[in-house]
Amino acid sequence: LSVDKSGTIQKAFMVIGGVKLGPFVAPKTTAYLKSKPLNAETLQAAVQVLNSELQAEKKLRREESKQKAKGLSPGTSPQLEPPFQYRLSLALTCFYKSFLAAVVNYSPDGEKALPASVRSAY
Repeated sequence: LSVDKSGTIQKAFMVIGGVKLGPFVAPKTTAYLKSKPLNAETLQAAVQVLNSELQAEKKLRREESKQKAKGLSPGTSPQLEPPFQYRLSLALTCFYKSFLAAVVNYSPDGEKALPASVRSAY
């Protein structure tokens, strides 16, 4: 995350692990963040964008699982992994907390830029 002195996001890049096999890059979320102010409103909207990207990944993973299940030999069970909804929740929570930390550390107003209702999450 690159932020200018006024608290505007200049560049953002996000890679999340554990969502799928290999890194998950969130290009729509990072594109959304560019030129936005580093504040709670941007965070709320960015969480929605990230959630839509993760939901698309969930659909893709579901189709991959169906295809793998078709190719299993009798008596073979698929590889166990944490439920996708759990991994999605972790990814959104990590992004949320990281963004709050960025607001506090890089916004000209610091912690005051966050509404009181979300300060405790920081």
